[in-house]
Amino acid sequence: AEYGGVSTKMSDEAHELPRAVVNRIIKQALPENVQVAKDAKLAIAKAAKYFIHYLSSCSNDFCKSCNRTTIGVNHVYGALEELEFSIFVEKLKTFLLEYKKEQAIKKSNKTKAKQGDYLKSSKDLDKDDVDEKEKESGDDSKQGTTNQS
Repeated sequence: AEYGGVSTKMSDEAHELPRAVVNRIIKQALPENVQVAKDAKLAIAKAAKYFIHYLSSCSNDFCKSCNRTTIGVNHVYGALEELEFSIFVEKLKTFLLEYKKEQAIKKSNKTKAKQGDYLKSSKDLDKDDVDEKEKESGDDSKQGTTNQS
């Protein structure tokens, strides 16, 4: 079937969640000794996809009700509450707080590394200057001794 000149099958496949990611999430959520059938993994992936669409749509409704054009995290929190998934709101807030801290640390480390590289290159340049001056002064001292003799 086609919709707007685009095959719905192709369009549907383009919106699938990556199987490796879904499989990793399933594996992390279950004890090691639990096996999951291929069709069960597919069903979980489809359910996750529908949940994401539904949560996005509801978040967009909250966004529009606030006369905004960009969905913010508070819109997602409101949507979770509306969809009766309020149990996830605190977990999500905790996750996002930790994520922001990790990103700030990474950014700080990257800045420090860049500053370290700059300082290192500055020291290398200074060392080169010193080496050049030593060569020049060494040449002068040799010339001075030959001139004095």
